[in-house]
Amino acid sequence: MTFKSLFANPANAARHAGSGAGDFRSGTAYLFTPEMELALSAAAATQRPLLVTGPAGCGKSSLARAAAARLGWRYLERTVHSRTEVHSLLWEVDHLKRLQDAHVKALDPDLLAYVRAAVLWEALDPASARDPRSLRQLAAAQPGTQPGTLEPAVVLIDEIDKADPDLPNNLLEVLGGLRFEVADTGVRVACRAGVPLIIITSNDERDLPPAFVRRCIALALKQPDLATVGQLHFPNDGLLVGKAYALLAGGGTTPPSAAEFLDFVQACKELEVAVGSADWLKLAEACVIKGRGGGADVRPA
Repeated sequence: MTFKSLFANPANAARHAGSGAGDFRSGTAYLFTPEMELALSAAAATQRPLLVTGPAGCGKSSLARAAAARLGWRYLERTVHSRTEVHSLLWEVDHLKRLQDAHVKALDPDLLAYVRAAVLWEALDPASARDPRSLRQLAAAQPGTQPGTLEPAVVLIDEIDKADPDLPNNLLEVLGGLRFEVADTGVRVACRAGVPLIIITSNDERDLPPAFVRRCIALALKQPDLATVGQLHFPNDGLLVGKAYALLAGGGTTPPSAAEFLDFVQACKELEVAVGSADWLKLAEACVIKGRGGGADVRPA
């Protein structure tokens, strides 16, 4: 074995399990471009969502976490799937808890006792998100007697193109007014924590409704320069980054994504794989080429 196996010592695997690798979404290192900064600023200035499109692995999702870290704001996220409905981004009801309480004749007549705040509720009003029933007191209070606190958030709604086509349009009222009503409770949630910066990503697997796109600030990302991204994430490993770039960035019709490139460098660094070795080439296949045709021309560097 010519590389450092993490599984030779279980303690090593446990240590790396929490090391923050993977898709590098810690927010501590991100290559912001002037175009990104302009789009983010425009979204904040107009209080519109930022719709980010681009190829897989180019940094769409990471942009939201990096923006939150840079602003010092709270960070919230929700990944959309085919069954996601608009209320899933606002609130959910704990039906199991209701059923259990009903079974033991302890059912609370107030539905808010079983309501759980979702990502947009947490962004707009974190105080009532922690205790939904506090909305009753807020509604009864005199206007202006219970101001919110300035706790703005960056919200990532990831992969919206995977949702039912109705979801984007159903979000328009919430995103436009920054308020919504919790169904069957008679209470409303409004923005009391500062206007959030909402970032929505799409992989362009499905066309989004034109009305929805018109209400967004648009940012189309491309794959960043791999050498620059590598140096940003691994500033003390210039030689390794340069060799990895030389190996993978030229000669192929399907260049790697930034995420794949960083995976390769991270794996080489952590496993202490020697540049140009047989394991070096096998690792390139596992992290980047993955058996797909037309990949990079992998050969010893």
